[in-house]
Amino acid sequence: MFQLSKKSCYGLKAIFELALVYGKNTVTTSLIAEKQNIPIPFLEQILYELRKGGIIESKRGPGGGHKLSRRPEDIKFSDIIETLEGPNFLFECVGTNFDANSCKEYDLCPSRLLMKKLAERIKEIFDSTTLVDLFHIWVEEVRKK
Repeated sequence: MFQLSKKSCYGLKAIFELALVYGKNTVTTSLIAEKQNIPIPFLEQILYELRKGGIIESKRGPGGGHKLSRRPEDIKFSDIIETLEGPNFLFECVGTNFDANSCKEYDLCPSRLLMKKLAERIKEIFDSTTLVDLFHIWVEEVRKK
């Protein structure tokens, strides 16, 4: 079963907190950790990767914190996941960096061919979903409850 890693789930929660206050303030690591119930040491690693990937900006010192590096409607779901997991985050054997020689069944594997089609479709959805879209999906879910 396909499932996002804990790192990606926490990363999305952190990004979501930053999207909620976009254009207003920065948000501290400790506030994100508290609101989203994320262990601070793990969150610091995630924020470092998001900063290195150009998704967020950070400022140290008084009044410091984190903010999105661009508008929420310009950040795709795939930007975040690929920053945290790498470009072949779905299925290793369908990625461009996979060594086909490491698998005897690579060319004839029906599972790999199906996973490749699935990965392409998932990537299309991730590439076409922005933080704003994700926010709307979240609002609809909250309204149902």
